[in-house]
Amino acid sequence: AKSHYKQLGADGVKYLLEEFVTLPIDHMKVVHHFHADQLTVLGVAQGMVETWQHSLALLPTKLVALLPDFLVLPEPQAQQVILCNIDHQLLVRENKWLGNSIDDLGLFLEFQSAETHYQYSGLTAEQLESLEAASSAEQRSEFVYQFQPLDKTKQHPFNVLPKSKGQERTFSNYWKACAAVVLAIIVVQ
Repeated sequence: AKSHYKQLGADGVKYLLEEFVTLPIDHMKVVHHFHADQLTVLGVAQGMVETWQHSLALLPTKLVALLPDFLVLPEPQAQQVILCNIDHQLLVRENKWLGNSIDDLGLFLEFQSAETHYQYSGLTAEQLESLEAASSAEQRSEFVYQFQPLDKTKQHPFNVLPKSKGQERTFSNYWKACAAVVLAIIVVQ
């Protein structure tokens, strides 16, 4: 309930993950979203976020947000689950705020209600076989996946990218060093 959510506060919410993760909570970046009496909590190792930031800083792009991968799937209707195999990674989206990357589709399907309708795209033969075994033909339909850009990614509740401190950097030092080496080679020749 909303009263419990307010009582916990932002710092208290992150300790709800304590029993489900092996990392100490203080070493995690935890974000959450409360909507319609449903609290969704997302936790990522802080070291992993920093690694992603440093790796992506080597590219000549501006990083705006780090979001969960399931958000690239369309938002499902009530009693619907979206399954999509994108580049050999099986993603599932159960509602606006809940999704995952799964390794064993058969195991995932065992925990779904009998009334669930599945929309799927790009499944392997083995994954399709698991889906067919767990659902009737009326409960599933294929669709053609097309990426749709997300709106307001920077303000998304699941953005684990730390807020910028006002310093804009267009190119990383890596690219500046590469340019200096190329310039030195040209001058030497």
